[in-house]
Amino acid sequence: ITDLTLFNSSIPNSLPFCGESIRLSFCTNDTNCIYGDGSVASNQFFISSNIMLGAKGRNDSLNLIFWLMCIWPFDIKGLATIDREPRALGPNSARPLANPQILYTYALAAEKSGQFEVMEKTLRTIIERNPNDIQALNALGYSLADRNIRLKNAYELILKAHNLDPKDPFILDSLGWVNFRLGNKELALKQLQDAFRIKPEADIAAHLGEVLWILNRPIEAEEAWRQGELIDANNATLRETLKRLKPSWAISMDIVASQWDGRFAVRANDRPTNNNQGGSGSFTLTKNGLSDTLEIRGPMGGAIAKITINPGEAILERDGKKVSAIDADTLIQNTLGLPLPARGLSNWLNGQLRAGSPARLERDNQGQVKRISQDGWDLAYVWNESKKIERLTMTRNTNTGSIDVRLIFDQVNE
Repeated sequence: ITDLTLFNSSIPNSLPFCGESIRLSFCTNDTNCIYGDGSVASNQFFISSNIMLGAKGRNDSLNLIFWLMCIWPFDIKGLATIDREPRALGPNSARPLANPQILYTYALAAEKSGQFEVMEKTLRTIIERNPNDIQALNALGYSLADRNIRLKNAYELILKAHNLDPKDPFILDSLGWVNFRLGNKELALKQLQDAFRIKPEADIAAHLGEVLWILNRPIEAEEAWRQGELIDANNATLRETLKRLKPSWAISMDIVASQWDGRFAVRANDRPTNNNQGGSGSFTLTKNGLSDTLEIRGPMGGAIAKITINPGEAILERDGKKVSAIDADTLIQNTLGLPLPARGLSNWLNGQLRAGSPARLERDNQGQVKRISQDGWDLAYVWNESKKIERLTMTRNTNTGSIDVRLIFDQVNE
């Protein structure tokens, strides 16, 4: 099956029999990491009876399906008929789902796709079966608090979970968040500070910073957010919070650059042989929608290659021939022998993160991006007075050696 529409229509009948006969796989998870776009990634999915992703039985298969729904909720939200009660969960099913972990994952997938009624019904089913299910109590309470509805019920659910496990930092974060929603700001601050001290996480940093911001303590709020960005600057909660409260830290799509001209130098060290290799030249990178075009030239200006990077595919043109691959970085390495991180490079040149993978981000005192660490690369920025990129150093260290890429920009156009 290569089409999700067919997949969607087939799932309701196959859910009760999911298991060894069904394996879920996809051509590349990098598609989401590159573009963060489920509509692109969804086209890569297929089911095959002879391709194994690791699910060994009905529960594992369902868990895998619901997990995928959490990743691309708006594009595959019909994957398991989440917009209506699936047969596998129905009371008349020959094999109703009983595994609480599968139900919990299903509930998270429902929430991610905006199906809050399904999420709540599923979590309450878990709680009815086990009134002391901590993660269901916390998840339902937090969801209500985060949407700022039925706060009394949210507080009761979270408080019960907290009493069952007082040291859990994620439940303490939920407790602080619901208290913030209830107007208990000082109590919320203490609880969130305690939660972050126990478990420094970007979600908690986002909440802590927001409470400090509302308490008119902006310097402390910014410090909390800075710490969150050092943990995972791509965290959805943190990014949404900064977009609302600190928009100057979010680069406006109206002012991002779309073309860069400059020079590059690459040096790679192979640790086992202590062999050094390198190269230099000039480049032009042009961004047009979801596509990037990278033109690489030699030291004397002669054309070496042109790489067009589209969602899910990279095409390299050289000497009148074309070579394609899923990953642009691998394509350039294998074809040109240059370890250049072309995938998502336009994001990095704008001081943005590649979508879909965790990242550390460090800002200077003015809030300008100073360093990014993502996908194994460490990036160090130098900006000019107009806040356009002037120099970028990219380094990567592995067990087999190190790579150093230096970019100097001659012209940057919006």
